[in-house]
Amino acid sequence: MRKSLLILMLYIQIVFAQDSLLYKNDESSPFYSRKNLSIAFLSGAYASTLVSGYYMWWRDGQRRFTFYSSEEGEGWLNDPYSKGIDKVGHFYTSYFFYKLSKNLLIWGGYPEDDSKLHAAIMSLGIGLVIEVGDGFSRFGFDYQDLVFNTIGLGYGYLQDVLPVLQNFNFKWSYIPTHDFHFPPNLTSTYEAHIYWLTVDVHNLFQNTFMNFYPEYLQLGIGYSVSDDYKRREYLIGLDFNLDKIFSTNNQDWKLIIDTANMLHYPAPGVKFQSGRKPDYRFFIFN
Repeated sequence: MRKSLLILMLYIQIVFAQDSLLYKNDESSPFYSRKNLSIAFLSGAYASTLVSGYYMWWRDGQRRFTFYSSEEGEGWLNDPYSKGIDKVGHFYTSYFFYKLSKNLLIWGGYPEDDSKLHAAIMSLGIGLVIEVGDGFSRFGFDYQDLVFNTIGLGYGYLQDVLPVLQNFNFKWSYIPTHDFHFPPNLTSTYEAHIYWLTVDVHNLFQNTFMNFYPEYLQLGIGYSVSDDYKRREYLIGLDFNLDKIFSTNNQDWKLIIDTANMLHYPAPGVKFQSGRKPDYRFFIFN
């Protein structure tokens, strides 16, 4: 029953997206047109996300629908097992899905406004389906996760409305040092997550004294958790703007570069932990 409900919700979401977009296709367009391929890619991405979620989180712990509760009191960013990384992860995941979905639909040839709207609906929908899945597992349905999901896709949407926000982007890096397997269980290796807010210094301060600053080099401010999950970690480092390094007018390559640009790659930086000296590194991996 639980598995059937999740499959049904996924099916409804994918069919809604297909029906509300495909009817706008030119009937004379070939089957392997960009519009059809963009819908196929999105359907595959969302379906694979739920399938991996089932095997990582839900398969061995199914039960009656419950809401999340904790005797220790998780709070918004003070959960005892991840120090807020879980909530930041929900923010970034919806942010990522919104931008990926929008870019894929625009690449497919759909109008920009339609792409934004459907990307927001699908990003919110996948977050809701995942939370319902948690409700039927040992984790429980957590409305706070949905709040962070909504804020994440909301920020992505605001970046399209307020261009100045495009100077402030969110990225993710993930390099586990242990317990690595494929597909990775992201919730068992929170210490390998770093979530970054990057600042496009060159563009933000253009026509000022910062003109000499390389346009491909950005400032990154990161948030992570220590290996023992007892301390928060804060990072300051450099980040690379791939859109500036691999500037192109080719739509296919631009889609790939824009997607890859939502990840943070090893670069010089410094890590700060409470009660410890700053850790300077030529390359920050985790």
